[in-house]
Parts: sequence; structure tokens; C-alpha cells
Amino acid sequence: DKTGGFRGTFEGNGHAIKNLSNEGFSITGLIFGSNNSTPNGRSEAVYGLFGCVYNAEILNLTVTADIKMADDGTFVGDSVGAIVGFATGDSFKMDNCTSNGTVIGFDAVGGLLGRSYAKTTAITNSTNNANVTADQNDVPLDAGYAINNIDATIVAQRPKLAPYIDRMRER
Repeated sequence: DKTGGFRGTFEGNGHAIKNLSNEGFSITGLIFGSNNSTPNGRSEAVYGLFGCVYNAEILNLTVTADIKMADDGTFVGDSVGAIVGFATGDSFKMDNCTSNGTVIGFDAVGGLLGRSYAKTTAITNSTNNANVTADQNDVPLDAGYAINNIDATIVAQRPKLAPYIDRMRER
């Protein structure tokens, strides 16, 4: 198969990985491709501590990252996360993990996980503290479109939101 990613269980034992960066990262021998959202002349690549996982569990781990995979003129980051870029297979589980830092990609960008096509995905007891940006500004503009609305899903813990709830309701 083409997954080529990590399979099995990674037990972090509460350890922290710091300063994960794609600076100097060279894309060679990886699975990459493109689709109808890929800018002309570019290919897409996944990125994260675990670029691709298949039927995997990632447990008890903290990652601090500085990942910038938006558009370098050749590749764009599709499925970019500090811990896992892309998950697939029958199941993916992440428990007691934390992501910190900055994660910038093109499409399917997240702090803990960029994208999952696993049949079941469970992320529990985990926190994203990373600043996450999906940078697709030029794609609709190059095609002659304007951005009028963006749909996003935000999963948040109530205790961390408590100071902001009234202001959010006002909007």
C-alpha cells in the first residue's frame, strides 16, 4: 500500500519534543501529489512529527513546533500538524497530547492533527496551544473568486473560554 507511515502505538511517557521545525526540510522520497485545490505548478506534502500514520495511537506526548508549509513555490503543506499530519486506516487515537508553537500550512492544518481519513478518530484529554494558520489566500483570488465566508470548527474547553464567553455571545 501507499501509506508508508507509522503504524502501531507511540508511547511518549510524558516527554516533550521541542523546536520541531521544517527549516531546511527537503522533500525526497515522500508520497506527494495534488488535487483540484492545489495551486498550479505545485505539489502537496504532509508534515508533522509523524507525517502519516496508519492504524496508530499516539499517547502522552507534548510537541512544540515551528512549522511553515504554506507555499514555497514548489510544494504546499496539505495535512499539516505539529504531532500528526495525516491519519488513515481503521482507527486513529490520540490521548493526553499537547501541541504548542506555530503551525502554518496550505490545507487541512491543525495543531494536534492536520487531517484524518481513518474510519474512527478519537482525540481525548489533549490540548492544542499552537497558533494554527491555513494559508490559501491566493487560490480563490487566482481563480477570480473573492472570499466571503469561511466555515471553521472550533473545539474548546469551557474553563479556558470562561473569560471570553460574554464577548463571544455579543458577536
